[in-house]
Amino acid sequence: MSKTLVLVEDEILLLETMQDILAEYGYQVVCFRTFEDFIFRFEECKADLIMTDLNLPGENGVELILQIRQKDPLIPIIMISGNKTTQNEVQAIQSGANDFVGKPVDFSVLVAKIESLLKQKTLLQWSDIQVDPPKRIVYNDRGAGKLTITEFSIFTQLLKRKGQLVQRATLAKDLQGKSLDVHVHSLRRKIKSLGLTIQTQKGKGYRLDK
Repeated sequence: MSKTLVLVEDEILLLETMQDILAEYGYQVVCFRTFEDFIFRFEECKADLIMTDLNLPGENGVELILQIRQKDPLIPIIMISGNKTTQNEVQAIQSGANDFVGKPVDFSVLVAKIESLLKQKTLLQWSDIQVDPPKRIVYNDRGAGKLTITEFSIFTQLLKRKGQLVQRATLAKDLQGKSLDVHVHSLRRKIKSLGLTIQTQKGKGYRLDK
């Protein structure tokens, strides 16, 4: 099934060009020219990924991202701008964008970023388990767990290979001694209410199970 991308862009020529090129890659592209046009139809779009220009009529792209994140903390967002400065890129990321692309758009780079973000989103999905990366919260209808930075890193690595053994060396990275075991113990406690367990294979690693 083709993925649905939303593009919010007021430059009609660029909007039409991006729509045509991304369609050639097999994506369904839904286009909007203003902040207001899109935000009121956010729910019905059922987008898999959103791209927005920084400078839009009325409210700008940063404000749009902030409002999107209030509605959906997980959907991948790419900011697009002809003014690709460090300040603009930092502002976009801090507001909740996952990536930043400058104009003129290099479509090979854009498509690579889209594919990477869509793959990452898929890897962090498992049954009813929901993940909020900016807040480091894991939740479902049974409960929620607020994780530390280290716990979240360990959890996402386990989640990406759910049901498979992940080596201690992969999980430990910069951790020293038995520090990994301490973090895993704390993580186990926080995700227990969600119906998740972390199995230990002594001396080798851990596996996330339901």
